[in-house]
Amino acid sequence: MVKRPQRFGGEWQTAALSAIASIRDSRIDPAAAEGATLCVELEHIGQGNGRLTGSSTAERVSTKYRFEVGDILFGRLRPYLQKWWRADRRGVCSTEIWPLVPDPSRADSRFLYALVQAGRLNDAANVAYGTHMPRADWSVVAEVEIPLPPLPEQRAIAAVLTDVDALIGSLGALIAKKRAVKQAAMQQLLTGRTRLPGFQGEWGTMRLGECTRIRGDRVSSGQASGDTLCVELEDIEQATGRLLRRELASSVSAKYSFETGDVLFGRLRPYLRKWWYADRSGVCSTEIWPLMSDPLKADSRFIYWLIQADTLYEAAQVSYGTHMPRADWKVVSEVPVPHPPISEQQAIAAVLSDMDAEIAALECRLDKTRAVKQGMMQQLLTGSIRLPIPDAIAENGPGQ
Repeated sequence: MVKRPQRFGGEWQTAALSAIASIRDSRIDPAAAEGATLCVELEHIGQGNGRLTGSSTAERVSTKYRFEVGDILFGRLRPYLQKWWRADRRGVCSTEIWPLVPDPSRADSRFLYALVQAGRLNDAANVAYGTHMPRADWSVVAEVEIPLPPLPEQRAIAAVLTDVDALIGSLGALIAKKRAVKQAAMQQLLTGRTRLPGFQGEWGTMRLGECTRIRGDRVSSGQASGDTLCVELEDIEQATGRLLRRELASSVSAKYSFETGDVLFGRLRPYLRKWWYADRSGVCSTEIWPLMSDPLKADSRFIYWLIQADTLYEAAQVSYGTHMPRADWKVVSEVPVPHPPISEQQAIAAVLSDMDAEIAALECRLDKTRAVKQGMMQQLLTGSIRLPIPDAIAENGPGQ
């Protein structure tokens, strides 16, 4: 008979955050720090993912906080951005970041880090002072009640969530690698430096406006049916070509209509690099160009890849307006683009589309893993589900 593992039991305590953690209020003048000291600013922390995306050295103005390995860096400026990082090395950080230090006799660092990600602290942090630049108020955040199991259970919960974090990190790294490979393939295939098997001969060039034009069909407010897909600029993810959501058309403001195979190109603030290949018809904001290709001159999927090139975006940023710049079609349409035969265009587009599909599948897996982690956090950090007691603890007692 298989012996079922014993699970953690007993009631959890609760405690105010200030009873189990504090801000490491150890300040330093950057001029006194060693030149190679790691310096973390708010912009170096990814939004909502706990990743350190960059760093600098401490050779900068303004006072900094010191932090140590295991401290939890929590962004207090504009806390709705959800910026946090568990330090894996020593350094200094902006005073717009709180280095949270757990009391090791009451709270495990990784467990507290999981609680930070769960949202309760962030909800309290958003009760902030200031309007243009809101900042979290420690007197409010410090009073948040924290569910507190015994330390062995905290460590077991943290270990499970850390394993999920490792999977999320490995998927993110794989996606970044695949994107880099795709970018290199684009640079080679879209310029003719590398040719696919079976193709040879010189390529021509033509202006973008010779093979593509804006589908200028407008739909006035109220004309679109209720089940019509409506794409706004904010619905398109920056620099990925992903549609974040699919909304139905509202009766607010005139729209452009688009058809399956059109390439939607964000003309408002073109530096945001927003594009999408339409897989169905619909309507879109007039701040988006629905580009339709001449089928005798250009394959629409080939155009989709060409519009992502830096040369086109450089032209798009020759725009009018300052606060809300908009790309000028008169400028963009004059950009010279490579023009291989249609059959080669289709072959190149197919190769790049296959790479894109592979990345999209990985991104879908990453999204599902993040959702699983969120569900696990809701269960484990509230005691709704209790974990099996690790063998070492079961054998030596819960105090180990």
